[in-house]
Amino acid sequence: MDIYSEYVQLARLAVSGRQDDAKMFLQRTLRRAKKDRPDFEEQLKSLLSKLEKEGAPSTKRATTPAISSQSRISAQHVFTPDKFEGVRPIWDEKIENELSGVVLEREKVDELAKLGVGPTRTILFTGPPGVGKTMAANWLAHRIKKEIVVLDLAAVMSSYLGQTGNNLKKVVEEAGESGAILFLDEFDAIAKKRGDDGDIGELKRLVNVLLQSLDAWSKDGLLIAATNHPEMLDRAVWRRFDRVVEFDTPDAEHVFKLMNERVSASGAKINESLMKAASKSLEGQSYSDVNNWLSSVFRASVVSGTKVEEKFAERVSERLGALTAEERLKLACDLTSSGLSQRKAAVISGVSRDTIRKHL
Repeated sequence: MDIYSEYVQLARLAVSGRQDDAKMFLQRTLRRAKKDRPDFEEQLKSLLSKLEKEGAPSTKRATTPAISSQSRISAQHVFTPDKFEGVRPIWDEKIENELSGVVLEREKVDELAKLGVGPTRTILFTGPPGVGKTMAANWLAHRIKKEIVVLDLAAVMSSYLGQTGNNLKKVVEEAGESGAILFLDEFDAIAKKRGDDGDIGELKRLVNVLLQSLDAWSKDGLLIAATNHPEMLDRAVWRRFDRVVEFDTPDAEHVFKLMNERVSASGAKINESLMKAASKSLEGQSYSDVNNWLSSVFRASVVSGTKVEEKFAERVSERLGALTAEERLKLACDLTSSGLSQRKAAVISGVSRDTIRKHL
């Protein structure tokens, strides 16, 4: 673990009010300092002594228990989110089939039982940020009609340092007993490779606790884990999941679907060819990025007092550097054919009116 990671770790302990864990962290640092930095040893001893005698004000504040009084996990990290609002997700066919399959299994439990199997118990979502992993978890909860408990493992990881991992085990058990769906976000924060030399022993033990919790997960429950870094996961973790669903950044077709849904819902009118051009220029961005870009267009339209389509065209023109000359020419011709003037098509595409006339 590098020095900056240690800074973050210690800060997390201080902010979350974990006095005992902070003391253990300093004790480990003290042992290393004796060997590597003897000049720091006396300073650390003094700080540790003061902490033990007086207690640090920032670590004395009580935290609010979340699932039960025995689970020392801050309520800001374990919560039940609002019900899925019914916005139609935009996923590719493969992801749609995977998620729909999970829902259908819950409707055919008796038929599955006759074959000696149960419905999917554990799912792992992988993929970069902003591609719909959290939305997929909420969508499944909505379709299965279950509450969803979300535990951000990156945010609470420091809470377990110096402990046996019983707290993590208890949270998983309680979620299973309640019948709620458990969503473990930032899964790689704990389920890391046990051979990682940068990890301290306690975190490695947590991997074992996590594996045991996955093995003991309720046969009727549903546990979903999500990670942006699947390459960091311990190999033993992978076989604990009944399904692995890989999310990817959308292609131009799916960007267009998302954009068309939002534009239609807003009541704005935007030329279809113009939206296709925007979709092409935004290909490879996450769904979250596309949503943010479109929201910025809507805001700019309101602030400037111009029509949404005009502001949209302006923003698309700024992004056309990502298109080839051939693609810009095709866009210009499509815009003209769909009703825009050659002058406006030329301004948007950066292609001269003479070139547009020639190819039309």
